[in-house]
Amino acid sequence: MVDQLVAFLLRQPEWIKSDGKDHIIVAHHPKSLLYVRKKLGLARFVLADFGRYGAKTANSDKDVIAPYQHVVNSISTNNSSPFEQRPPLAYFQGAIYRKDVRGAIRQELFYLLKDEKDVHFTFGSAQRSGVRQASRGMGTSRFCLNIAGDTPLSNCLFDAIVNHCVPVIISDNIELPYEDVLDYSEL
Repeated sequence: MVDQLVAFLLRQPEWIKSDGKDHIIVAHHPKSLLYVRKKLGLARFVLADFGRYGAKTANSDKDVIAPYQHVVNSISTNNSSPFEQRPPLAYFQGAIYRKDVRGAIRQELFYLLKDEKDVHFTFGSAQRSGVRQASRGMGTSRFCLNIAGDTPLSNCLFDAIVNHCVPVIISDNIELPYEDVLDYSEL
C-alpha cells in the first residue's frame, strides 16, 4: 500500500512541478514510510529524529524535528519532591535489548549499573502497570537516563522533563526538537 501511495504521489502534477520540495510529509514515528523516504527526500519531513536517514533524505535545513508525545503521567510542582530529597540517583526502565546497533549501549549500561546502590535500571514496557511504575520512578529520581535504542532519541527525554527529573542523554548524533529556540541546558 505504501508503494502504491508513493507511486501515486510521484505522478501528481503538483509533485512533478517542484520535485516535491514544496510538500510536507508527516512521518513522525521512526518507522513511518521508512523504506520509501529516499524517494520522497526533497519533500519537507516532520520527524521524531534524524537517526535513520542520510543527510540527503533528512536534515535540519529543510525538516522539522517534533517532540515525541510523553507517555508517563506528569507530576505537578506541588507534588514534586525537592531534588536533594529524591533517594534514587538515576532511573531507567525500558527495553534493555534492542535490535539496532545503537541499542548495545543499553546492555552495557545495564551490566555496569544493575547492582549499584541508588540506581534503578530494569526492564520495563508500557504494558500492564509499566507506565504507572515509570511515572512514579521518574518522579522520585534525580537523574533519568535517556539511552539510545532503535533511534538516537526516545520519548523518555520528554517523560523525564515533565517529571522534574534531570535527563541524561546517552546518544550520538542527536538533534533535539526545536533546539534552535529552546535552551535545553536551562531545563
